[in-house]
Amino acid sequence: MLATDQPERKIGKLKVLFYILFLLTGFWATAQNAFVDVALSAATVTDNDQFTYKITTNCDCNIEAPDLSDFDILQKQPGQFHSSQSINGVTKSSCTSTLTFVLRAKKKGKFNIGEAIVHCKNKKNRQSEQVSVEVVDAQAAFKEKEGKDEFYCRGAIHC
Repeated sequence: MLATDQPERKIGKLKVLFYILFLLTGFWATAQNAFVDVALSAATVTDNDQFTYKITTNCDCNIEAPDLSDFDILQKQPGQFHSSQSINGVTKSSCTSTLTFVLRAKKKGKFNIGEAIVHCKNKKNRQSEQVSVEVVDAQAAFKEKEGKDEFYCRGAIHC
């Protein structure tokens, strides 16, 4: 009987080992899913242009926006996107949260928008890279561009 007990013990130990590895892999994969991403609609804008600054992260994270005191905040819009996918009985779902700002610069110059920080439940906090935006004079930008378009023409219609 002792000889037959040993293979069962080894199989039982292997099952426990695989179960523990499976759980650890699941926890590791969940921890890897935390992210933060920032995006600007334009890196160079004129002094009267509006542009967007968007922060995207997981739904279970709270977003801490950077200092935006160099800009007028025209709109602040939170949002969430949920998706589910089921293939062969295996369902995967994801959720992202966004915070979008519509901004206009208070003055001309080059500005750095600092890091956005996300505080996630049961995950390590993340921070984004800083981004830069250059604000130029609208009239100077228009005069510089005028005449450089490939199909630029002027005309008048008299009725």
